[in-house]
Amino acid sequence: GYKSGELDSVCASRVLFDLYDYTEDDRYLKAIKYTYNELCKMPKTVNGINYSHKEAYLNQIWLDGMYMYVPFLARYAKITNDLKIFDEIKSQYEYIRNYMYDKQKKLYYHGHDTLKDIFWADDTTGNSESFWLRSMGWYVVSLVDVLEYYPKGDNFEYLVGLLDEALMGILSYQDLESK
Repeated sequence: GYKSGELDSVCASRVLFDLYDYTEDDRYLKAIKYTYNELCKMPKTVNGINYSHKEAYLNQIWLDGMYMYVPFLARYAKITNDLKIFDEIKSQYEYIRNYMYDKQKKLYYHGHDTLKDIFWADDTTGNSESFWLRSMGWYVVSLVDVLEYYPKGDNFEYLVGLLDEALMGILSYQDLESK
């Protein structure tokens, strides 16, 4: 079931769009709106752009969290034709690129604490020490899913660039012999 205060719960709600399209049953549309409203109640980080991963992890951005809610948000923006939501999505990815991407290693850190006060956060950057391939995978898939609904234009091209950059970064660590 849906659990308030967690981005992970939003992910499972993505199926509601397909159910609504297939059945045209207004109960699914009502559930979509409910999920959107619950997401809007989630606390954002101190920067006011990204959502905290969970209410229990305030001011923490986890890279895999982008998969948990942003594709839902993009699809909601498309069916409601709310262009402000698309701008918000671009800003959220932009923040992650600016603060969680390591330009030398060409990878994204798994976690980021905007207050830089959780035990695992670097005092200077707020980033976790680790790169987690699984979260990189979730991040990449979030971009792929979002681009399916995102309107063409400069922001679309920006997101395509992030996808290309993330994939190239991951591939640079691929073992050439075993793949």
